[in-house]
Amino acid sequence: MPAWKSAGNACSPSSLHSASASELASLERDLMTASPGTFAMGTSEGRWKMARHAAYLDQTLLTAIEDAQAGLLDGLVVCMPPQHGKSELCSKYLPAWYLGTFPDRRVILTGYEADFASQWGRKARDLLEQWGWLFNVQVSKRSSAVHRWDLQGRDGGMTTAGVGGPITGRGAHLLIADDPIKNDGEAPSSTHRQKQWDWWQSTASTRMRPGGLFVVVQTRWHRRQNPAGSQDHRPALAGSASPGAGRRPRPPGPGACLLRRRELAEIVAQSLKKFDGDSYELTDFVVMPNHIHLLVAFPDEPLMLKQCANWKRYTARRINEASSERGEFWQEDAFDHLVRSPEQFEYYRRYIADNGPKANLPKTDYLLFSKV
Repeated sequence: MPAWKSAGNACSPSSLHSASASELASLERDLMTASPGTFAMGTSEGRWKMARHAAYLDQTLLTAIEDAQAGLLDGLVVCMPPQHGKSELCSKYLPAWYLGTFPDRRVILTGYEADFASQWGRKARDLLEQWGWLFNVQVSKRSSAVHRWDLQGRDGGMTTAGVGGPITGRGAHLLIADDPIKNDGEAPSSTHRQKQWDWWQSTASTRMRPGGLFVVVQTRWHRRQNPAGSQDHRPALAGSASPGAGRRPRPPGPGACLLRRRELAEIVAQSLKKFDGDSYELTDFVVMPNHIHLLVAFPDEPLMLKQCANWKRYTARRINEASSERGEFWQEDAFDHLVRSPEQFEYYRRYIADNGPKANLPKTDYLLFSKV
C-alpha cells in the first residue's frame, strides 16, 4: 500500500498514532476512493503521480460529474499534448472509479478503432477485479469480456467500441471518447471529421442517459477537431477567450494582464455591445485581466464563427494601437459551451458574475456587463 499524507483535515499525528488498525484501514480506503486521481495513486502504489495538471484535471472531472447530474453540463473536452497522462486518468482510472462509486451506472468508451478502445476496457476491468473490494463491488464472472463487462449483482458495467462502429447496450451515464482522431495525418481531412460528426449525431449521442456526462480526451491536431459539438447550431453560447501566448511572448506576472487597463477593457466591451440586438443577443460578459467570458445567442453557427473572428480582429488591432504592441493578441481558439436548459443559462450567468470576486480582484481590475 502507498504511504498517504493527509492535509487540511481534523486528524492530528497523535490521533493517527492512537487509531486502531481498522480505523487506519478505513481512512486509507476513504482516501483511495475519494477521486479518480487518488484511486490511481493508491492502486498503482505510487507509480502514478498527481502532477499539477493531473490534479487540476482530477478536480475538474469530479465537478463535471456533479454538474452533469444537476443538469448544468453536458460534456467536458480534455485537450493535452501526447504523453501527459490524460488517457491514463480518463480512460483507465476514471471508468473503474466511476463504476465503483456508482455501481448501477453504465460507461461507454470509444476510440479511433475498436481494438484501441477495448484495451482501456481491459485495464479498467482488471482494476476492479483487483481493487473492487474498496467499493464492495466485483466484476461478473459471466460477463467479463474486455469490450463488454458488468458488475456482479448490479446494473453497472462498461462497453467499448470504435468510432464509426455500432454501440450496443443500455446507454451511458458516462461516455468517453478517447483519441477519436488517431493522429495528425487524419485530422486535416474534412471528410473524416464529417464522418466522425455524423457518427456522433446518429449513434454515440443517442446513448446518453439523462444527467450523463461525455468526456472527449484528445490531442487537438486541428482547429476544427471537436467531435462533440463543433457542428452544432448554438441558440445560446457561453464562451471564453484569452490573449495569445504563442507568437508574441509576454512578461510574467501582472504586467502580462493587459486587459486590467480599463481603457483596453473598454475596447473589448464596446466591440461586444456594438451589434447587440441586430446580429446577436448579448446577455452577460466579463472582461478579466487576461481573458473574457460572455453569454450570447446567435441564430446559427456560421454567424457565430464570423462574429467571433470579427471581434478578435477588431479588438486586437485597437488594443495593439493603444498599447504600442505588435503581433497576435488573442489565442487562436476559444472555448465554447452550448446552453441547453434554463438551469444552465442561470449557472453561466452566475459564473460570469462571480468571476472577478472569486479571483479576489478589486472592481477596478475587471469589467462586468449584465442585462437585468
